[in-house]
Amino acid sequence: MKTAIILIVRNEVQDIVWWLAHHLGVGISTLIIYDAGSTDGTWSLLQAARRTSDIRPHRLDDATHETWGGLRRRAVADVRERYGREFDWLGVFGIEDYLTPAEEHTLQSLFPMAEDYRGVLFSHRLYGGNGYIGLPRCSPVHAYTRHAPDDFPHHGEGILFVRSAVMDHASVEQSDWGLDGKDILRPSGQTLEDHAGREWTHGWVRRYAVRSMAHQVRRLAFDRVLDRRQPDLHALDRNDVEGADSSLFATTENLAVAIYGDVWADVIRRKKFEQILQMPDRDSEAFSPSSGARFFRIQGLNGEFLCCDQRGGHLVGLHEGHIEESGHHVLMAGCVWEELPGWIVLFREDGQICSNRISHAGLAPVPVPVAAFETVDVENGAVAMRLPATGRFLTLVVGNGEVCVNRTEAFGWEYFSLVPVEISSSGQGSELTEALGFLPVLLDGRLRAENLAEVLERVDVSQSFLLPLMFSMLPEREQARFNEDYPGLFPSWLSALVF
Repeated sequence: MKTAIILIVRNEVQDIVWWLAHHLGVGISTLIIYDAGSTDGTWSLLQAARRTSDIRPHRLDDATHETWGGLRRRAVADVRERYGREFDWLGVFGIEDYLTPAEEHTLQSLFPMAEDYRGVLFSHRLYGGNGYIGLPRCSPVHAYTRHAPDDFPHHGEGILFVRSAVMDHASVEQSDWGLDGKDILRPSGQTLEDHAGREWTHGWVRRYAVRSMAHQVRRLAFDRVLDRRQPDLHALDRNDVEGADSSLFATTENLAVAIYGDVWADVIRRKKFEQILQMPDRDSEAFSPSSGARFFRIQGLNGEFLCCDQRGGHLVGLHEGHIEESGHHVLMAGCVWEELPGWIVLFREDGQICSNRISHAGLAPVPVPVAAFETVDVENGAVAMRLPATGRFLTLVVGNGEVCVNRTEAFGWEYFSLVPVEISSSGQGSELTEALGFLPVLLDGRLRAENLAEVLERVDVSQSFLLPLMFSMLPEREQARFNEDYPGLFPSWLSALVF
């Protein structure tokens, strides 16, 4: 069975990767994205995302002043012509819509195999802003868990997936595509004729109509005509019922990191190509790593060492003997440089570059492939480590070994000793440690936007992980300057900027 979602977006650079990652995670086969004239970097993200999964971005020309209804008609017509009957089921979504199978069900189980049925209707469940003023740093599915009560009148009927053949003759203007109730199933298996009310037991669509105050302003600018016919912000911002976040959160994070990894590699490829076109005979610049790089293990207050649980990718604290016994934990190490005092970069000691998740990083989990922290000297030679994006300290909770980044002050659990360790410059992990040694040379000792722009021309694609690392170290004003030239290149979880 092949499923596809048609999405129309404009200037959604902060949320588009989360939306893509979520729907790939739940099992949608293909995401067909129509960009309606984005100017904030959304289109660049979509271009790079094609390398991760079956994501098919297209441009809608002259779309700036068109309503969402007009864009929907154009997108559906293009899908009919371009893809014919390639897909078994198609649905048209907005960026605020997140398809969610119930935890005990798979996506495939919600669609009938029998040809008798021509549509599957997923009811909307409206989620409120959950108190956010700016956009959160994590997935909307994780950030917004509170929703309106079941009897709330504005939940909406939902989104109808139809068979490809229905699109050949049905009118996109009709919410039911002109189908009879007996031809449409609920995810529970009941027909719309038998069950006319909303239904959320097997699967539903999370609708984030009010993701934040900042998003509401952008939403009004996108389609003023549409919003005048809808309830106002206060009517939609209902946070009455505490729901659950997605059980696929780890999968979503990993996919989001993979998409951004392609984005960072893609921008380096383009820079290399531009260099070849401009100066084809110029030799590549050679430079040597810093001689002042030193490596440490990170030890907590009670002797536990910071390590990575390879099963889920999250960070924990364990005593050294337990790490060896477990078979699935890898020690974390830290790199510091004489040329960049006040900084430490955490990475897996085995040199693997993957998503190490830190819980509650600024009150929300964020994926951190290679994480930079500011160091603050505390008592008895120990240090505290502060995430620059949120200003909160790394904490190793004594007793259960949980690692989080949610404290605004350092009192004890935030104290760490740096234990020197020899990290080989050859063999396993050597590529990572060598790249970290280049960091002070690349930045030339200065954390400025100009230095990071020059780095794009000096690193190889295999070292693309250095880009988000260095961006996270820039002061807020320098991040803002860099974003003007490279919009959308870095996600909000790396940034000190408020969106």
